[in-house]
Amino acid sequence: MKKNNIILFLLMALPTLLMTSCLKDQEDLFDDSASARTTKYLANIKQVLTSAENGWLFNYYPDRDQSYGGQPYVVKFKDDTVIAYADTQDRSYSEESYYTLKNEDGPVLMFDTYNSLLHMYSTPTGSSSAGGYEAYDGDFIFIIMGVSEDKNTITLKGNRTGNIMYMYRMTGSAEDYMTKVIEVEDNMPTNYSFEAGGETVKVALSSGTATFSTDTKEVKQAYIYTNEGIEFYEPVEINGQTLNGIKFGGEADVTSSIGDNPIQLKVVFLPINEIFVNNDWYLSYANLSDGMKLYFDQAIAGSKAEGETIGTMAFTIVNGFSLYFTSGGYAGALAFDVEFIGENKVKLTYNEANNYSNGTWYYNNANYNYVTYILSTTFTLTANSKIRPTIISLVDDNNPDNVFYVTAAAAAF
Repeated sequence: MKKNNIILFLLMALPTLLMTSCLKDQEDLFDDSASARTTKYLANIKQVLTSAENGWLFNYYPDRDQSYGGQPYVVKFKDDTVIAYADTQDRSYSEESYYTLKNEDGPVLMFDTYNSLLHMYSTPTGSSSAGGYEAYDGDFIFIIMGVSEDKNTITLKGNRTGNIMYMYRMTGSAEDYMTKVIEVEDNMPTNYSFEAGGETVKVALSSGTATFSTDTKEVKQAYIYTNEGIEFYEPVEINGQTLNGIKFGGEADVTSSIGDNPIQLKVVFLPINEIFVNNDWYLSYANLSDGMKLYFDQAIAGSKAEGETIGTMAFTIVNGFSLYFTSGGYAGALAFDVEFIGENKVKLTYNEANNYSNGTWYYNNANYNYVTYILSTTFTLTANSKIRPTIISLVDDNNPDNVFYVTAAAAAF
């Protein structure tokens, strides 16, 4: 009996003895403490970050649903500071701020002092709309997931969004890269089609989201502009085809996808009247013919009588197609019904019922009825580009002396 108890005791003690042995073996695997290993790892990360003479391409994705698409940056790290470049119209513009590498339950990179470029998606305002108190759900703290063996790629994870993002070692200058990105942004077509799985797949690019649609399905994926075209946040799979992005083909009617097995995509050129009606276009007094100015002068005088100056006039798709305006500290919109005639004509008809904000007041009290009158007619449209027009001229079919130009770039009236 006593012998059995001893055997039982040994059997019960064996797992504990084995566990003790395993723990000792584990401790022997590392010469340093966990804290010391993290400190050493962060020092290595800093050496990699600062070793890139031309900086790093940082493909940044705000918002946990990537609903705004991606924002390209180039970031150059010094000992304690980082210089950031973005796709602003001034390609050489940069901002310098501080960064920190630290251990917070793992290695993290923090852009912890304000930088208007790096914090444009994470700086809150007092508004309750997008970009308000939650900003655009952007990150400025990033978990360092790893560095490639060749030390040319760093993988990050947004602390807030959980989005996986990458930094790539640059081989050329930040200014040259951003110049090319802006060229792609300004000129890349927004509509394509290709054949896959016995169906025509249509592709539409808009505000950072690519929509792939067939008669039976729809797939959406965020994208970012690069110096070669667009790159998707994740590969898109549809009808047996996989696309990692789309190359910028210049003025060509056909381009290809980015990936191991490129496919050909046809560029779809939208009719100019659809482009006009489905985008925002700015109107300037200088871009009105003399005959058109006579009618807009009445609205200018009407605002002046209220002690106001017209600041902006723009055709917009907000709340239906309308002419949005600001006058002093007030704003309003004059609504129009639209009829497409062929591919290069529109017939505009004023529709007071769809006015919003102060549109009807200025129509009735500040001579804005003269503006709606001269615009309520049929116009022939001509654009400066069939791919991504930036200027559209409109000529009154009933009076060719009535001509005006609109621009995609924001402009004061």
